[in-house]
Amino acid sequence: MVTWNGRLLHIHVAPAASYEMEELHQAQLIAGRGIVGDRYFLGTGTYSPKPDVREVTLIEVEVLEAIERGEPKNPGSRPSSLQRIIAAT
Repeated sequence: MVTWNGRLLHIHVAPAASYEMEELHQAQLIAGRGIVGDRYFLGTGTYSPKPDVREVTLIEVEVLEAIERGEPKNPGSRPSSLQRIIAAT
């Protein structure tokens, strides 16, 4: 069994595709559903018709910092443009 320890830094959700991300200071997470208020919790996300595909996305803060610096080179992939983010260290 793999054990992972970290600290939650940010939670971001969007109520629908192409909406601006909203940072939450606290959130309610429901097992098997995701983050209350997020488009995937609401069933309106791109992958919503595919059950058990994903509930949340965990991204290490170091990865977000690398994207912000342009590593790897990938225009449009900034932390503010990513969806359903929970950033952790």
